[in-house]
Amino acid sequence: MPINSSKIKVIWLALILMTGMLIGSYVSSSVKLDFPYFVRRTRQAVTNGRTDRMELHGTDIAHSVNIQYDHLKYGSNLSQDEKLQLMKKYFPEIFTQFSHPFLPKYKSPCFRKEGRVQCLPYFHLASPTKSATTDFWFNIHRHPQIVKSKPKEPQFFAFWDKSSNKSYSNYLKLQNVLVKEAKTPALKSSLISGSGTCTTMSEFKQIREKTPPSSNIPFTWGDVIHAITPNAKIITLLRNPIDRTISDYYHFGPQDKSPQHFHKELIRHIETFNTCIQFKNMTLLTCIANNDRYPQVVNSIYIGVIADWRRVFKDQMLIIRTEDWHRHKEFNILPKVFRFLGVDPLDEDELPPINDNFKRIIDVHQVSKKAQDTHGYILPESRQVMEKFFEPYNRLLAEFLGDTRFLWRQ
Repeated sequence: MPINSSKIKVIWLALILMTGMLIGSYVSSSVKLDFPYFVRRTRQAVTNGRTDRMELHGTDIAHSVNIQYDHLKYGSNLSQDEKLQLMKKYFPEIFTQFSHPFLPKYKSPCFRKEGRVQCLPYFHLASPTKSATTDFWFNIHRHPQIVKSKPKEPQFFAFWDKSSNKSYSNYLKLQNVLVKEAKTPALKSSLISGSGTCTTMSEFKQIREKTPPSSNIPFTWGDVIHAITPNAKIITLLRNPIDRTISDYYHFGPQDKSPQHFHKELIRHIETFNTCIQFKNMTLLTCIANNDRYPQVVNSIYIGVIADWRRVFKDQMLIIRTEDWHRHKEFNILPKVFRFLGVDPLDEDELPPINDNFKRIIDVHQVSKKAQDTHGYILPESRQVMEKFFEPYNRLLAEFLGDTRFLWRQ
């Protein structure tokens, strides 16, 4: 019997509804984010200080990359016990040298070895470079109960090498100032000291060399620190990813810096990174760890590292935006930091004068002005590229931390 047109319409409508329900069920169960790799490289010629502009295609998408939300959120799928086994396998000397019962009279993690009291850092200032850590370091040490260790950045974990001058004994000597000052029971139970090595969070060379080829990075230095000092506290400063990337390039990049070179390397860097994250077996953390050219774009993808550190340290980790530190350090941020570290609260008139000697490293406009005078700063296209590239990762970070300020939209 022939089927009339109205019945055909009903059948088509039913098929469409069923298809929509299936798609909706799949999306809700796997929560995927689609974002475009929106830059199409064009031929670039640099002649007489001039460069052809890269073509941006915000709507003409070259290809799209699907990333599962959990894939971005957590870098390692290993349990803490599995991580601990690998840490002891890769770096056995660290656990041999530092695994001692801590002395209960000391607030800092101190132990007695060969008849002497030796201490490990009570807190770590672990942040991406060019995020105001030097200014922060000098300001928190205005508190009399926070003993300054020297140098600020011993680089022990980040560039671990048992045969170098960053050996265990030298690392422990950095806390000798605390040992000397903590002479009375009251001082032993109140004085603390820390380590200000920024690259503890962003350097993976030593771990990567131990990891089998084609394998994911199994743990971070945060896991190692937590294993040897479970009560350690972590303070992290996060700066607008675009500003941090620019500042990092002009501070650490090659000698022949220029806006054109920055843009060329930016595109190449993003292409390499996006190629990595297309492989479903590769974690975001691994793709960050495997990409160490300048400009250091991947070190501004904070969610890839922060999620792992936060999962380990939980409320023992304090995350501060560099912009908030710059604006409110004396009347808002410093008291918050002191409470977090468990030192005595100080009234405003008890604090030594504010240290303004290091503003240059936290004010992106000052850094930019210097760069603009000598290198022309960056091309407008570069900022557009970074805005689109960082946006989905900033969104994930803001959702993970429950704080929309980490979208950096203002």
